Amino acid sequence: MPPRYHHDRGVEDKVDLALAELRAIRRGLAAFRRELKEMIMTVKDDLASGFKRIDDATNAIAEKLRTLSDQIAAGGLTAEDETAAVATLNDAATKLEAIGKDPANPVPGATQVSPPATRSTG
Repeated sequence: MPPRYHHDRGVEDKVDLALAELRAIRRGLAAFRRELKEMIMTVKDDLASGFKRIDDATNAIAEKLRTLSDQIAAGGLTAEDETAAVATLNDAATKLEAIGKDPANPVPGATQVSPPATRSTG
């Protein structure tokens, strides 16, 4: 009759192999987590940059509108000033309409930020 607790080296080898594979998976997951954190930070930075560009563009338009308002409040406009004011308002309207229309170019005329590189999963 064989001993009650038979020692099988084959089982130990399989367990060791499974543990080694689990350790490799754990290392891979840790590396993936680091890469994912970096990608998230890049996206956050890009979003912040995009919001700043939109804010800057709308602030510039608002400043033009304030200038026109100040001219009108100061006693009206000459015919030349009125023509320039209408052109400025039309320009401001066109710029506002363009902001956000094209996701690839949310602020036309502003410096573009390149999207983050994507990692291949091959």
